Amino acid sequence: QPIMTQPIMTQPIMTQPMMTQPMMTQPTMSQPMMSQPIMNQPIMNQPIMNQPIMNQPIMNQPMMGQGMMGLGPFNVEMDCAALRGAMRGLGTDEDTIINIICQRTNMQRQQIKQYYISAYGRDLITDLKKELSGNFEKVVVALFQTPSEFDASSLYHAMKGIGTDEGTLIEIIGTRPSFQLSQIKQSFRQMYNKDLVKWVESETSGGLRKLLVSLLLAQRSENQVPNQQQCMMDAQSLYQAGEARWGTDEGIFNQIFSTRSRADIICINQCYQSLRGKTLERVIEKEFIGDTQKLFLTLLKVFINPSAYF
Repeated sequence: QPIMTQPIMTQPIMTQPMMTQPMMTQPTMSQPMMSQPIMNQPIMNQPIMNQPIMNQPIMNQPMMGQGMMGLGPFNVEMDCAALRGAMRGLGTDEDTIINIICQRTNMQRQQIKQYYISAYGRDLITDLKKELSGNFEKVVVALFQTPSEFDASSLYHAMKGIGTDEGTLIEIIGTRPSFQLSQIKQSFRQMYNKDLVKWVESETSGGLRKLLVSLLLAQRSENQVPNQQQCMMDAQSLYQAGEARWGTDEGIFNQIFSTRSRADIICINQCYQSLRGKTLERVIEKEFIGDTQKLFLTLLKVFINPSAYF
């Protein structure tokens, strides 16, 4: 019952502490829609005529490779001394190794790796490999890789030997922004003295190969505010290349999906839905098959709602 219905003298204000009604209990629905990131809003529930794209710039923030905040104070000298002590003598203090590397960001682990060489004249990774074994060794060594080194290693092992793990290629190349793909290509060459693009060309075929190579060229726009007219033209081009003809012009799909920004793809998807009454996801499922379809769907889902994809 609102307080105004009760006589003031029977209910002194001191008996009702304000802390019992914190502001946070108010429903968030009263806040403007602009305060909610677009990635959390399903496209089907946001008709393009009600949500002007031009008023919703989408930041092209990196989706991968951002380490967590470190836990506790960080002292690179103390960490290196503790790691060195954990591996000296008989046996290995695995608990110390775990406690250190699991409470440090990737950037902090890179500092530890470099300082260890300066302080002891030894390579930390080599020492860890000597002291550890099995899956525990693999996890620890992987944690000391940079994001681009880890991706490069994963791609290498996905193509090394007989057969190719297309799923790994799709997940990594299809989800990383252009600047990370450039870093991955550089790490791949440094680690294996091989050209990643040429390796992908030799290990894949058909539409999958063409789209993977297009993505590895890292020519995607960084535009954060889509051009509504251009998006409408792109949506029409996709229709003409797919549903409007017998067979599919994969080149048009490749060009748009490998060069347009995340904001552009979201806008194009909404424009297509406005024009044809269906999403690009349904179009891709109809026009493509196999791994090529999986890669196109991966690109679309990561752009529209990355948190739901991962």
